[in-house]
Amino acid sequence: MQISRMIGKGNMCPNEHLDFWIGEEALTHVNTHQIHYPVRSGLITDWEIMEKMWHRSFFSYLRCEPEQTVIVLTEPPMNPPENREQIAEIMFETFGVKGLHIAV
Repeated sequence: MQISRMIGKGNMCPNEHLDFWIGEEALTHVNTHQIHYPVRSGLITDWEIMEKMWHRSFFSYLRCEPEQTVIVLTEPPMNPPENREQIAEIMFETFGVKGLHIAV
């Protein structure tokens, strides 16, 4: 999974929600954006980017209201408990999900 973010700031990106792309769309903007990989070896390494990706996924791709949804996520087998806690914190506090299940 790749995500691209705008290089520089200012007039290049007037709308905050348009400052990054996910997946194949990210690869089409390599000239104006930097490519970042927020997940490495199955573990989240950049929580800020991952939160933006979840936001885009909920509201743009899935078109759902997280407050009315139970979320099911997968994790790698050796995922540290701290990562699971961070995921739960983001899902409940930032997105206000109705319920969360994290499984291998």
